[in-house]
This record gives sequence, C-alpha cells and structure tokens, in this order.
Amino acid sequence: MLRLLATSFVSDTDHLPLPADKPAKWNQFDPLARRCYHAAFALFSRLPAACVDRVRTATVLLAPEGSDATNNAYFADYLENGRELGSGLLFRYTLPSCAPAEVAIAFGLQGPLFAERAPVSELPTVLPWLDAMATVESLDAVLLLVAEDGRVTGLLFRNEAEKDGTHLQTWDAWQLPRVAAVVPCYNHSQTLPAIINDLYCRVPLVVVVDDGSNPPIDRTSLPDSPNVVLLRHASNQGKGAALLTAFAYLHREGYAWAVTLDADGQHAASDWAAFYQAIASVPSPALWIGCREFGENVPSSSRFGRAFSNFWVRLETGVSLHDTQSGFRAYPLCFAEELRQACATRRYDFEIESLVFLSQGGVPVRELPVSVFYEPPEKRVSHFDKFRDNARLSRLHTRLIFRRLLPFRSKRLVEEKRDPDALTIRDWLFHPLRVIRRLVTDHVTPLELAFSTFLGIFLGALPIFGAHIVVIAYVTARFRMNQAVALSAQGLCTPPFLPVLCVELGHLLLRGKWLTDLAWATHPQAYLSRYGEWWIGSLVAGPILAISLSLLVYAIATAFRTKKRREHG
Repeated sequence: MLRLLATSFVSDTDHLPLPADKPAKWNQFDPLARRCYHAAFALFSRLPAACVDRVRTATVLLAPEGSDATNNAYFADYLENGRELGSGLLFRYTLPSCAPAEVAIAFGLQGPLFAERAPVSELPTVLPWLDAMATVESLDAVLLLVAEDGRVTGLLFRNEAEKDGTHLQTWDAWQLPRVAAVVPCYNHSQTLPAIINDLYCRVPLVVVVDDGSNPPIDRTSLPDSPNVVLLRHASNQGKGAALLTAFAYLHREGYAWAVTLDADGQHAASDWAAFYQAIASVPSPALWIGCREFGENVPSSSRFGRAFSNFWVRLETGVSLHDTQSGFRAYPLCFAEELRQACATRRYDFEIESLVFLSQGGVPVRELPVSVFYEPPEKRVSHFDKFRDNARLSRLHTRLIFRRLLPFRSKRLVEEKRDPDALTIRDWLFHPLRVIRRLVTDHVTPLELAFSTFLGIFLGALPIFGAHIVVIAYVTARFRMNQAVALSAQGLCTPPFLPVLCVELGHLLLRGKWLTDLAWATHPQAYLSRYGEWWIGSLVAGPILAISLSLLVYAIATAFRTKKRREHG
C-alpha cells in the first residue's frame, strides 16, 4: 500500500539556482525538465538519506503534453527489454531525452521509469496502477511528477504495509486538492523569512498576511516567487482577522483548503506533508488540527492553557480533543464565508470560536500529530497578552456555554448523519436495561465523570421544585455528559439536610446570624416563606459541595483507571 510521504510544488524555476551537481547530460534548457528536477530536489533535500531506497524507487511523469515519438520508442524498448533483463538500469545507458529520465539519473532512482501522456483528471485511474506496480515490482517508493499549466507537483509515495488509517485507501475518489499555506504575521520579522524559505518549495502557494507589523514586512525578505503572496493590513486587527483575509483571497482564487501555521517558528514546515496526506485521504470537508507533541521544554502555562481550553471545548461541542489551541490547522475554505459571518471574534479567540462553530455545524474535527519547537521564554516572540487575551477567551467560553444551554439547533453546515448507536424512544420503552447500561458506561473519562457529578449536585441544590430530574437530564444532554452519574449525584441533595443547610446559609448572609430554632424545618410551607434565603444559600452550599464531591470522584476514577492500566500492562 502506497502512503504519501512528502509533496512539493514548482511553477517558476527561473529564480531557482542550477544544481551544483547536475548530471552532465541533464537538459537544463528544457523547462519541464527543470521543473521536474526542482520538484524532486525539494522532496529529497528535506528527507533523511535513508528514508527511501532509491535503487528501488520508480519515476513516473503524468503530463498532458507527453512524450514525442522518440521517447515513446525509448519507453517501449525499456518495457520490452529492461524489465525482462531485470536490470532496471537500461535508461542509464541511453541519452536521456525526457524529463523523468533526467530526474532519475540526477537522484539515482533505479526503479521503473514511465511517462504517461494524460491530463491531471486521469490521476484517479493512475494511482491504483501505481499501487499495483509497487507491489508487483517490490518497490520501496514511487516518485510521481504531475505537470499541468506550467506547474509540477511532486508526490513521493513510500510502499508500506497498511498500519493505520493514514493510507490512501479510497483511490477512486482521490484527487490533487488545491491547498495553500497561510502564515499570519505581526512583528515576526526575525523568524518569518526562515519559515517561508522552508515552506514555499513544498506548497503550491504561501499567503503571508502582514497584520499591521511595525515596521511593515519587507517583501524583499521573502522569496521572489509567484508561489509567495503578501497581503497587508494597515493596522493590527488580530490573528482571526488575518486568517479571514487570507481565506477570502484563497477562496476567490479557487483554493479548497488553507493550512495555517504560526510565524513564531514553533511549527515545522516538514509537517505540511502530513496535512496534505490527511486531506488527500479524506477529501470531504473537515477541520484538521495538528496536535503538538509537548516535550519537557514546553512552559507549564502552555500545558495548563491547553488542558483548560480542551475542557471547555468538550462541553461546548461534545467532542474530546487533545490540542484545541494549536494554530497548525487545515481549514476547508467552502465554509470561509460562514466563518466570517458567524464568528464575532477576530483575535486569538477566533481559533476557538471557529472550531466550535464548525463542530456544532456537523463538520468533523480530526487531529494528527505534529512536532513543535519552543524557544526559551526570553527568545520567544509571542503577542499573546495573558490578561487581555485570557479575558477574551473567558468571555468567549461563557457566551458559548450559555448558547449551548439554549434549546436551539445549531446551523448545519454538512448533511447530518444519524448515529447508529443513538438511543431511541423504542429503546427507552422496551429496552430499559440497555438504556441504563449505556448511560452508565457512556462518557467515562475521570474528568467527565467529575463534571457530571458537579452538574448533578449543583443543579440538585437549587430550589426548583419537582423539576430537578428534567433540568439535569436536559443540561447533561446538551453538554453530552453522563446522565446516570448526574442523576445519582442529585440524590445526595434530597431533603431535609441540604435544603435546611441552604436556608441557614442564606439567612446568615442576609441577616448576619444563624437560625437557632429549626422547628420551621418540619413544615414544607416554611421553605416557601424562606424561598429567597434558600436560593442564596444554594448558590453557596451547592458549588462547595459539588466541587468537593466531584474532586473526590475524579480522584477515585483516576486511581481505578491507573490500576486497570497497570493490570493490563
């Protein structure tokens, strides 16, 4: 099974220097040969030398202009004699007269060599053939060069046994997606040039958005290539505004995806191939997030911020993610206009709001691992204001939580698919044991169990006569929490203990003294006469008791999970 290992893109080679070790017979004046060479160079120069076995690497060119009669005869001779002799090297002793042969010679690729005269639209039919050829010929890799409209896209596939879901399994639907990179920048003049120099040879188009930098970004500091576009904001408008500006530009230009990465140097341009692979393997709209692999050098504040953000996004969307703060993402541009209209935020909080909006609209949110590099704090260029930006994020999460509680359906962005495991009315009526078993075992992470406990006790302490079960069921359903745990915790709030305690606390807060005569507690109507005190007391006693017991549940659940993990090795 072939797996996409890396990609490159070359359109204009006039600005690229000639290789110092170019083959003696290399036709440096053939534009297609130049583009093919530089596309291959961009791939192999950034991969470890032992990444693929070049002796067993095939070279394939897919181009609408194809080969002339001489080249066709050359390939017929190779197919008839070279493979039968098993040499795989016959073309090395022939004067190269076509671009793939020159590339193969330049990089020592000694596998089969083919040039297909076909448009890019034929790619879905070529890919299964490449996969079959790699198996039959026992190839280690395949270098596919796709030429169209003066551009050459390089795709390096490695032949691997299927290990996970990242392989290209749906060949028939696979096409070359139009993907561009977006780098929002604000006063990152020191780190930006290195990032763009490492990125633009890998990516069809790089869009840099100068978000009001002072001084403005110097265009001459960026590669002189049509593959690099610089957009400017006259003043600083925020990261979200910069992303939306780039999205609008790319959408007008016909691009389908935008891969965003930060300009502070923490992301590796080499991870671009992982996003390209993910988009190509699952072409339907989705938000891809690069989950950063945090090492020991990552600040503790960043770890806490990520965990804090993950928790709130889980409540707002019902989706458990590992890195909701990562700026390394792939956005589907078919929703660019919806994002601009629906998202009110324009700074760092835009990335959270856009994630929640897309997820609630039915757009899948998927993660893939990416590397991360953190400079020491004294060298990092970060414009995240710990007070203002955290205040914006807190305000955003508060708004999203209250919106989540409202009984309104979020705008659907993709066609809704019914969950085959969802509980139905028939299940509740005729299979109650199945429902109970499902509720008990659903959402069983320690944090979710703890928050379900918190909701059950906090809502159970409120003086909402006869409506506790309905309210708890509704709130836990909206937050997709464990209803069975929440309803069980609510049982701890039954009269008389907690209501009496709430009234006592409320009386103390309002009157400055305790109620010493508890005779009233035996008369139900007395609670109604002290309803205001009950409410005030419940807002104090409820959270204290809820937090205490939820922490206890979290500790017990974590201990059980750790013990179970150890027992299973």
